[in-house]
Amino acid sequence: MTAPAPAAEKPRIFLLFGDDTHAMEAFVREMTARMGDPGMAELNTTRLDGKAVSDEDLRTAVGSLPFLCERRLVILTNPLARAQGQEGRERFKALLEYVPAETALVLLVEDQIVRGDWDTLRAGHWLRKWVQEAGPKAMERVCALPAPNDMPGWIQKEVRRQGGSFTPDAARALAAAIETNTELAAQEIAKLLIYADGRTVEAEDVDRLCAPIGQGNVFNLVDAAAEGRTAAALRELHTLLEFQEPALVFGMLVRQYRLLIQAREIVDEGGGAAQIGQTLNQKGFVANKLASQVRRFTMDELREIYRRLALLDEESKSGQGDLITGLDTFVAGLGLPAEFA
Repeated sequence: MTAPAPAAEKPRIFLLFGDDTHAMEAFVREMTARMGDPGMAELNTTRLDGKAVSDEDLRTAVGSLPFLCERRLVILTNPLARAQGQEGRERFKALLEYVPAETALVLLVEDQIVRGDWDTLRAGHWLRKWVQEAGPKAMERVCALPAPNDMPGWIQKEVRRQGGSFTPDAARALAAAIETNTELAAQEIAKLLIYADGRTVEAEDVDRLCAPIGQGNVFNLVDAAAEGRTAAALRELHTLLEFQEPALVFGMLVRQYRLLIQAREIVDEGGGAAQIGQTLNQKGFVANKLASQVRRFTMDELREIYRRLALLDEESKSGQGDLITGLDTFVAGLGLPAEFA
């Protein structure tokens, strides 16, 4: 009698990185759903932030046995904060080797494309190499925002996942309104499907219910702040907040300054609006605005602004500050030197 083939080894470490945080959270939700009973899944799930958790607490979370469940799920944001310097890197590698088969450790790294590669987890990064060399016990998933031309297809896929239907024109209309913001797209799709109440969503429904994402207002805000017109920048901010949730306005600002960092790289290498549009998949109007706007900033200034956005995100998610107040403070400080912002 032939012995049964051994079961394939399940991955224990999941490295998710990119600029599509919606895709990351969707992956985590799918993993949670596969754990079975929601109450037991919650009991066996731990979320940690690499910037705050200690090595000892992280090791304890990873090594704890699941309770009445096949596996534990440990979700670690900002994992590279636990791997600073050569010594920290070796400790983190040892932790990855320590992860038992009864634990699924998900590493979430928010990243951005710079010069055609990821800014943090570039090809050849030590963590990506470790995952690739770990064999079946580890896997990586790149979570990249869709290109503008691919957004209607992404929308149709999300519509089917939510159990509804859009006409092709409706998908294109929504893509034009929200650009490549997948988190906003998922929310707008849910709203439209409720409104349609079982029928297919038409382009007219999108025009009626979905305001454009407000790229022009974001450009105006950044222009005003760069010129020292703080009152005008704050007016633009509050105009955006009238039509969008604070978290989405924050996401728009993050996206705008990420585009400016990428545009600065292109300009520094001698490129202009045409190359910005081609490289960043932006339409002519947006590419021209980026080319004009980016010349008001040095790369160091843009990276400092991006650091402030990261700090605002951390404070709002940890409950240390209100996001609307934080946005006001952030915009008011855009025209100030770093030491005064």
